[in-house]
Amino acid sequence: MKTKFRIVQLFAVAILALTIASCQNDLDGLAMNKIGEVQSVQSTKTISMEVVVKDAYWGQFLYTVQIFDADPLAVSQATANILKSGVSNKDIPFLAKIEVPEFAKTIYVMQTDYMNKKVVKSIDVSAITSALTCDFR
Repeated sequence: MKTKFRIVQLFAVAILALTIASCQNDLDGLAMNKIGEVQSVQSTKTISMEVVVKDAYWGQFLYTVQIFDADPLAVSQATANILKSGVSNKDIPFLAKIEVPEFAKTIYVMQTDYMNKKVVKSIDVSAITSALTCDFR
């Protein structure tokens, strides 16, 4: 019985050794299979934004600022996704970096005051590459 167990152990070790020996590192093969140069494909772009709110209350209250990928006041507002949100007034600027799809043409910035009055501005971002300012004044 012991000899059968030892034979099975030796057989298992031999198969394992053969399996490991048959593996090879084929990094050169991968390098030879490249076609052309590696190209970087970006599907999003980062935009630095500053939103200047129209502060009718001289800094007494904070305004909610939200950036959307679709019009939040449209009938189908369930499809509007918030890209960034925060608060601002005349003394506290709203600064944000947002990621938008490379193919995005428009983003929507909404300012909401303490009485829940909402104002939305649409901004064309198709030609924007790095920074923009949205001024509600």
